[in-house]
Formats: sequence, structure tokens, C-alpha cells
Amino acid sequence: MREREELSGRLKMLREATGKSQREFAEVLGVDHSTVSVYEKPDGRVPDLAYIDGFLAEVASRTDVTADVRKDTRDAYGRLLRLLCDRPQERGRTHGYRQMLRVYELTLEREALTAELADVRQQQLDAAAELASLQDTGAEAATDRQRQQRLEESAAALEQRRAELARRRQAVVSDLDAYQASRPPETHPVGVPPQQMPELPSPQRNTPPHARTQAIVAGAVVIAVLGGWLIYRMTGSDEVGQPQTSPTPVVVVTTMPPGTGSPKPGPDPSPSPTKTAAPKSELMTDLDPVAQGDDYPTPNYLRVGSAVMDTVHYGYGHAFIFTPSTDTDYPSGYPLPCGYVDGFSEYNLDRAWKKLTMVAGVSDTSPNDAAEITVSLDGKVLFKERVSVGKPAHPSLDVANGLRLRITFKGADPDSHGCDLGNVVIGNPTLTR
Repeated sequence: MREREELSGRLKMLREATGKSQREFAEVLGVDHSTVSVYEKPDGRVPDLAYIDGFLAEVASRTDVTADVRKDTRDAYGRLLRLLCDRPQERGRTHGYRQMLRVYELTLEREALTAELADVRQQQLDAAAELASLQDTGAEAATDRQRQQRLEESAAALEQRRAELARRRQAVVSDLDAYQASRPPETHPVGVPPQQMPELPSPQRNTPPHARTQAIVAGAVVIAVLGGWLIYRMTGSDEVGQPQTSPTPVVVVTTMPPGTGSPKPGPDPSPSPTKTAAPKSELMTDLDPVAQGDDYPTPNYLRVGSAVMDTVHYGYGHAFIFTPSTDTDYPSGYPLPCGYVDGFSEYNLDRAWKKLTMVAGVSDTSPNDAAEITVSLDGKVLFKERVSVGKPAHPSLDVANGLRLRITFKGADPDSHGCDLGNVVIGNPTLTR
């Protein structure tokens, strides 16, 4: 298929642009060598979206490849999945391809809603700043009062829009979680050690295997008998005008093994996902923050990304990162003080987890070499430590019955006013039950 050759060719070309062999690139991504090899073959397997995104993030960190090239590669992946879902010769794998396509489409929708939410949030900040300016100067003139009223109406409409977008995004995230949980990963996830891979429940078998097989055989026998009877009726040698006589009906008795009962229907073949059980572990990078630092004048919170910490690569989606931005200016033109580069992110654990493990430290490429990282649960500090380049911490924290977990980061030296804050990395933050 031309589209499959196009995707595999793109993956090979981009990997070669990094100057690394298949084996070297596999080590960087944290996957087996055969994984990279089989995805670069024109007739090889189709990767899942997590591999595509981790692959593109790694390529972007090592080359000057443009965002358009990365988007085109993602689009080529989507086109291939759509074609595979429609090809009769792929019938045996269509269900899996449909799930992969649905994950792809839901991910695009989630990203679009996230971007729209950020745009609405910026509009809210602009409206709030303008309202504050009017209140400071005093809205005495009629034009000022009308302007203030318009701004208040705009702020109310923006809040309504933000709430609607947030509701839609949460619904998409829930659907995405369900699809991802219903489909076991084909490959070793990028950047995740085997011992931290989520354990997915095995599909429940509604019909005993022997009962299902014997039911199929019984059905075939019944069809054969009915077929013979119909042929007899259609080709009988009775004289014209004389009624044909029916043969003696044949009764087929199927003996089932004791205790199996009648065959039960199998699972619904539709692609709609159903969670049969909660996963035993989950990366915190799959959770959305319920609270976080300010967006203005610079985003002061963790975001999902990729990084190298103490020579270990954490692929995209398997690390929280924060990169201080000290070159941002206030609207007035004054440089941003270093004290504004610390921040936090907070998550709802829903009292559903018992343990949290992570690797907390500073990126190997950080211009500053230290940070102070604090993890607290419902206001109680579980972990607080100064970390530095090449010396990450490996906390294993008891979060049983915990609701709100907050990760805070700031400069390690209190006298530096945050100017010594390095590039923070939280690698493989994994929750387990």
C-alpha cells in the first residue's frame, strides 16, 4: 500500500536525520531494536500514536525539522489508519485499526480544545486587565461606563465559553482513557521501564471455549440438514400437479458437556470501549491538572514533554518538565524578575491510588543546575528535596486515600530569589493501586 510505504519512509528518513542507527534510536526511545526496524518496513506493523508522538518529539529535539513536517507525518498516519479500516483484506485487523484511529481522532480533538481553552483564557486575562484599568481610573464618563458594561458582558460570555470547552474536553479525555485502556499496547511504551507498564485486564470470556466450538458445529449440522431438505423439496420427482411430499423431519440433537449450558452470546463486536476493570497503574502525565501556577506573565506550571535526566531519556508523555523563562518582559517593558519562575501543578487522585513513584531532578542540558521540589498530599508534605544535575531523587510515596496532590518547584538557594532554578524534570510519575 502506497500510504503505508509513505509512513514507513517518513519514519526512516526522520530517524536518519538524527544521525542514529535503528539500534541507537531504539535505545534513546527506550524500546526494543526490533520495534524501530519493523515500523520502518513498507510491509511492517502500524505503530500506535504514543510511538508516533514520542518519535517526533525525539526527532524535533535532535534536528531542525519543522513543525509542518511533524504535522504532515501525523496526518500521513491518520490517512493510513482510515484506509486500513476500509480495506476488506484487512478484515481480521479492522477492529484494532478502528480503535487506533479513534485514539488518533480523540487526541486531535483534545489538542484542539486545549488550544481553544488557552485562547479563551488569554481573552479573559485581557478583559480582566482592561476592567481593572477602568476601575483604577474611575469610570465616570458615560462612554467609560458603557465600555465597562461591555467588558463585563464579554467576561461573562467568555466564562460560559470556557466552561463549555472544559466540559467537552473532559468528555473527550474520558473517551480517550477508555479507548486506551481497552486496547493493550502493541509495543513497549516509549520511556517506560517494563516494571512500570500498566497492567491491563484480560478480556472476559462470556462463553466457555468448548461450548462455543460445539455450538458452531451444531449450527453447521443444522444448516446442512436444512439445506438438504430444501434441495429435496425443489428437485423432487413428483408428477406435475401432484403435491410434493415432505420427507420425514430430521431432529439433530447436540450434546453439550455437563455444566456448560446453552451457548451465550459473545462480546459486542462494536468498537465502543468498555472498561472491565480499573488499571493497576497509570502515569500521572495522563491526568489533567485541577490547579496550577499562573499563565501570566509566564506559564509557571508543569507540562508534559520529554527530557534527558542523568543520561536516562524520558520520551514524550513520560515526563513532566518545566523550563524557566527569564527573558519574558512585563507589558511595561521591565525584565521579568527571577522570583517569578517558580510554580506548581496540582492533581486530583480521587482517593484511588496507594503509591506514587517518580524520578525528580534537573535536565542534563539545564543552564542552572539545581531546584527544590516538594510533593504534598492534602496539605501534608510527603517529599521535599534539593536536586541537581546528575543527582535526581527517586521518591516512593504513600498516597493511600489521598485526594489532592501538589508538585511545587522553586530555586534551591533562598538568597538567589529563584534565579538558580534549573530545568525541572519529573520522570515516569507512576501511580499504582
